[in-house]
Amino acid sequence: MRDHRSSSSLPGHKSPVWTRKSNVPPLGMPDSERTSLADELADARVRIASDLLVWSRVRDASARLVNNGDLEPLLAELLGVAVDVTSFNAGFIRIMSHGDIPARVITNTGGVSRMCRVSDKSVLDPHNVHLSFPDLCAIKTPQPDRLLIAAIESGFRGFHATPLMSRQGHMIGSITTLSNRPGATDERDQHVLDLLARQAADFIEWRMAGVMASQSDARLHSVLDSVPDAILTIDPRGRIWSANPATASILGYQPISIIGQSIGIMLPERDREKWMSRLVKSFSSDGFENFVIQRHEIRALHKDGAELEVELVVSAVEHQPIFTAVIRDLTERRATAARLRQSDRLAALGTLAAGLGHDMNNVLFPIRAHLNALSVAPVVKSQPGDTDHVTAIMDGVRYLQQLADGLHYLVNSDENSQDSGAGIRLAAWWAGTGALRSKSLPVHTEVKVAIRGDLPPVGVTASALTQAVLNLFVNAGEAIAARGADWRGHVRIAAVAAPDGRSIVLSVEDNGIGMSEAVRASALDMFFTTKPRGLGSGLGLALVSRVAKQARGSVMVESKEGTGTTISLELPFATQHLPSFSIKVAVSLADGRAAAFVQSVLISNGYESVKLDDAAEADVWLVDPRIVTPHDALVWSAKRHGRKVILFGKSHRLQRKDWRGVAAGAVERAEDFEDLLVGINRACEIIHGSTDHA
Repeated sequence: MRDHRSSSSLPGHKSPVWTRKSNVPPLGMPDSERTSLADELADARVRIASDLLVWSRVRDASARLVNNGDLEPLLAELLGVAVDVTSFNAGFIRIMSHGDIPARVITNTGGVSRMCRVSDKSVLDPHNVHLSFPDLCAIKTPQPDRLLIAAIESGFRGFHATPLMSRQGHMIGSITTLSNRPGATDERDQHVLDLLARQAADFIEWRMAGVMASQSDARLHSVLDSVPDAILTIDPRGRIWSANPATASILGYQPISIIGQSIGIMLPERDREKWMSRLVKSFSSDGFENFVIQRHEIRALHKDGAELEVELVVSAVEHQPIFTAVIRDLTERRATAARLRQSDRLAALGTLAAGLGHDMNNVLFPIRAHLNALSVAPVVKSQPGDTDHVTAIMDGVRYLQQLADGLHYLVNSDENSQDSGAGIRLAAWWAGTGALRSKSLPVHTEVKVAIRGDLPPVGVTASALTQAVLNLFVNAGEAIAARGADWRGHVRIAAVAAPDGRSIVLSVEDNGIGMSEAVRASALDMFFTTKPRGLGSGLGLALVSRVAKQARGSVMVESKEGTGTTISLELPFATQHLPSFSIKVAVSLADGRAAAFVQSVLISNGYESVKLDDAAEADVWLVDPRIVTPHDALVWSAKRHGRKVILFGKSHRLQRKDWRGVAAGAVERAEDFEDLLVGINRACEIIHGSTDHA
């Protein structure tokens, strides 16, 4: 039978000495002593029952926590146990922040709130030792203590804080209990609080570890999900346990569809048995502890049956019989390597071309000089046959000179080009060079020009554009001449606004023999020509393409055999045409299509377009007098100094007296994109005050 010499495990309670194995005091004991012992026995039974109730509730809470219960309600239940079985009336558990886990306070009613940091220190702040005050009203502080004042005003007098310590000795929180009556914490209450604090600390530490593990796992998964390579985990038999989303993009398999299958499904059938036996053999022979990372470049099988070159890297997971297989698509790597090799070849070709062009110029100069002198020599003039020979030699030298100049420009145009930031205005450029360009066309060829003088400048140098258009005119002249001496040639050079409102399209159109589709597809390739050897270098359109690309533009070739050819250069606006600081512009036009075009052009010119609803934030307001009244414009401009109103409208509306003094300038409304682009360019000048239109 059990020895009942100790009736309670709680300290501070003396146990009677029994002389018999019985719950009844010995006979012959005085009545007063017998009564005292009976009372003590009754008290012990109550305390034991209370302790059993405490541990029963703690055990139930622990079981719920292990079964993934919420931490806060369980801690609130433990706190409720503390209040129920001790002399305290209320309390709360404070959990300190840890990593990404926020600090919070849990009350005995189950309420949870985020921890609010109090800037002032308090004598009631928890420490890693017990903190007890029999009477809060007796505490004297040199400075007002906000936490202390709040506790007293809530009617509490007794205070006891028990630290929550991790198994490693770090404080992770505290249990604070409050009493309505003053008095020191007795030994039994402190013992119960210590036991509950240990249990609460274990709860918190266990849950924190779980939360941190979940966060770490989530971070790991996010990393794996963002990796562009396929990552699989496989067992020693080659079965797939997991796969990341990149598996679908590289091999076409959704991760969930290949779980449990062999990695061999990703290998071509002819190689499957060889590679699978090789992998499985290495798994079994080396073991995961001694496994050496393996790298193989193999051909993999896409779900759709296509094969691709991949790099397979297999490594062992530490201390686990699991292996990681990383599959990296080599297609882009091989393409990059091919591009690098091509770049090296082109660099070598460029070096060779630069040297060749330089040497050819050095050789051709004295040859031209001697030929020029020979062509006027009396002895040659007296012999007609000799004159023909000299002329033929001079034609060959001119071809070689053209080839040398083309090579020199292709190689050195980047280094020798001037700053095109200020750009050029196409009308002024053509006025200075157009007549010379026209001389390269056959006699009786009609040249039509459609270049407006008020178009915005484009970001290209005059010399580069002259070289490009000269090549286009030479090609057009040769295509026209190929149609016969009696053919009436027409060449049209025009400049119009691009649909995006950010560039100008300069085109040269002819009515020559045109190109076949095969020729048109290769027309921009370097050294491609349909002319006989000695007559064409194949560099003309390549030079044109180079000029457009240097201006961050593009070239488009349209041609039809027997009809003619149109070659268009899209040239963006000059960068120095853009404002150097942000100006917000609101647009209110009756024509929605025109308004969208105006906004696109303004954005391309460096302005910030704001919606009509945000016109209050704008610095400039472009308004249509048909939908905006002078009063509205005046009220808007008066709200902030420096604002400008610009009118977009017909002339009869722009001349109304009620707009005088309100608008900073007026621009005639246009019906087509070219005129509209000119108007926008004029509006930009008004914004910067360079032209007075008021």
